[in-house]
Amino acid sequence: MKKLLFTLALCLTAGGAMAQQEEQGQQTQPEQGVLTAGQPFEGELEIETYENYSEYLQRMGNSLYFNGVHKLKIILKGSKVHVIDETTGCHVIANDGNPAGSSESNKPATPAKRGRGAGLLGGNKSKGNSGNDSGMSYIHFCDLTKTGLDFGTNINAMRVFLNQKDLNISNSNAPITSYTFAPTSTKKTILDKECVLYQGDINRKMGGMDQNYEVKAWVSDIVAPAGFKWALYCLETPGIPLKYSYKYDGGHVSVMNVGELSMYYEADVTKITPREVSDSEFEVPADYKISKGAKNAFALMNYYKGIKKQLVKAGIKGAPNETKSSGVHYQTNDEWDF
Repeated sequence: MKKLLFTLALCLTAGGAMAQQEEQGQQTQPEQGVLTAGQPFEGELEIETYENYSEYLQRMGNSLYFNGVHKLKIILKGSKVHVIDETTGCHVIANDGNPAGSSESNKPATPAKRGRGAGLLGGNKSKGNSGNDSGMSYIHFCDLTKTGLDFGTNINAMRVFLNQKDLNISNSNAPITSYTFAPTSTKKTILDKECVLYQGDINRKMGGMDQNYEVKAWVSDIVAPAGFKWALYCLETPGIPLKYSYKYDGGHVSVMNVGELSMYYEADVTKITPREVSDSEFEVPADYKISKGAKNAFALMNYYKGIKKQLVKAGIKGAPNETKSSGVHYQTNDEWDF
């Protein structure tokens, strides 16, 4: 039971990263702006995902998962990132801390004294093997419930793609068993940018169970700022991927009629907007209730269960949602035998 709860908690937090397209489809052309060669990108990305989940992951009582398209926006500035899922009203605001040599603007900011913002993320240091002591922070919150979950004490749960052999997640060791993600010689042009295909396996042993990811990313020469990797569970790429995907195999659980713990996730950047970003865009609304129970599997499940209830009530989860407005569509049922 402990292993199952651990795996389900991991499944609930796994979700965000981007992907391949083997055929060229219609794509929105990037809005022209200032992209300075060799300088980290600042601005926003618009993204469309296509997601496909095993039957069990969709029907869990606390599952936010549903097959189909999500519309995302990613706002970037230095060490900070704000991921907005415009389909579900869920957000992630993360801060990579203050890496050596970073500019003053990348340092953890002081809390806002008034207004909607509860303060910029970045100052929540948490000691311990499964936490962090470098100013890194990660908060997931939802507009439908006005609640959120602070992963500061369990931040490694959001770093499963990190090329680090040993991670402690939810008080359990999660070592890498295989890491082959690397650049290839394959290139193609996406949104007028030449991209290099990175691909490989990222596998960990978590809670005594194998967690296997097959990851692909078409990486552009747009320099990724420090905060960007938190939108991809700390996948390390030198540039911003304009397409990316992963297949996840969490194994088959035979007890309690659980079944397959598998998913397929892919994403396309449809618009690139370089612009000056304000620090206020990385503030959590002051009236949202943020919990710090990210290490507790039951707290995780209760948090997501509350969001699921509102998604169903609003007709978001369970409604037909099968078409990308960009004209790109993926049939993934043949790839995953659910």
